[in-house]
Amino acid sequence: MPIRLASIMSVATLAFVFIPAAFAQPATQPAQTAPAVPDLLPGAIDPFDPGVERDRFLRRAGADMVLSKDEFAADSAQPGGFVRPFDRWETLARYDADGSATIDWFEALKYREELRGKVFEAFDADKDKALKGAERDAANRALAAGAISLAAAASRPAAFDWRQRMTRQWDTDGDGQVSDEERQAAMEAMRRQRTQRMDAMYDTDGDGTLSDAEREAMQADRRQQAAGIRQFGQEWQLKLFDSDGDGQLSDQEQAASRQFSGQVGQVFRDLRRQSTDTDGDGQVSEAERQAEQGRMRQMAVRLMTRAAGAMDADGDGQVSPEERRQFGGRLQAGMGQWVGRFAGRFDADGDGRFDEGERAALLAGFQTEMQARQKAADANRDGRLDAEESANMMTDFARELGIFPAARPNRTAP
Repeated sequence: MPIRLASIMSVATLAFVFIPAAFAQPATQPAQTAPAVPDLLPGAIDPFDPGVERDRFLRRAGADMVLSKDEFAADSAQPGGFVRPFDRWETLARYDADGSATIDWFEALKYREELRGKVFEAFDADKDKALKGAERDAANRALAAGAISLAAAASRPAAFDWRQRMTRQWDTDGDGQVSDEERQAAMEAMRRQRTQRMDAMYDTDGDGTLSDAEREAMQADRRQQAAGIRQFGQEWQLKLFDSDGDGQLSDQEQAASRQFSGQVGQVFRDLRRQSTDTDGDGQVSEAERQAEQGRMRQMAVRLMTRAAGAMDADGDGQVSPEERRQFGGRLQAGMGQWVGRFAGRFDADGDGRFDEGERAALLAGFQTEMQARQKAADANRDGRLDAEESANMMTDFARELGIFPAARPNRTAP
């Protein structure tokens, strides 16, 4: 299945000041209908779509994936961009956590989420997590009038240091280092805590257990996320194998899909064998297989540690279920963009579909790309990747996807 392309990565709240707008007419005059204002909420406020917002942001940010003051101004002059009529550079710049005079996606996301939270706090009178009718009208008028402002950046604490926290919590023997065993024990504890927080999020009546209805709500969210992944795979399967463009795969086209999936899988197996076959005899012994499983576990816990910092959007040192869901949305969007850009290089005729020759070129290009990434990550040049090198390779890829912050000299890498 072409979805296997995606398996490369199968890697304090601001104080707000609200200035209410006075729309009411004097009691001595008859009420007048206020002029209509455009609906400014979709995408940025209600509904909030972080994936679309991220795409809009990165289109303007360009290759360096950060937004400058000039790029902000240019985007504000164009419809359909990240910048909305109520956005101000002076406000967004308060979220420049690293003092770079630019804004990355994570800083922009924090701005969007906090502004959205303030709008809902002020106008969601029935607390149903949706702005409708008079609520929506009032929110639009307040935004259009500039009647919502954010407090000074000085009121925010410094960014939470995930590495320092994890060393302090996970270093059970007090030697100042976190061993692989301590990491694995800590990740298991975090998994249990995550399950507890997820249950609490859906426990709407607060009785400490999930009713059938509450559990169904949780499962519905999970099915929605899974449906997005399936749709991504189905769309690419049609692009790659629906040669006649009828929107479905014939038996012959399905056979081509299975063959291609096997070939992609072989690319991964060949790459893994380079790190697994440590004695170079061309065979993977049981001892080498077990050592490889240990390496993969070590890589996973390193990568999950780094991902935790990227997920923690509000910097409180905890990853909430909502933050985890948003991170998943960013991952899916980023992966979709990467696959589209990479595969698009091999669509020679630009028709959005791939014939046999184009698929062969895509497979060869994919193999070359993976070999180059593995070679670049092999820091000690021993021809294989250890756990740290593998984690670093996937961290770099996560930066390309935009789900980890871009590495900068004055910023600690995740």
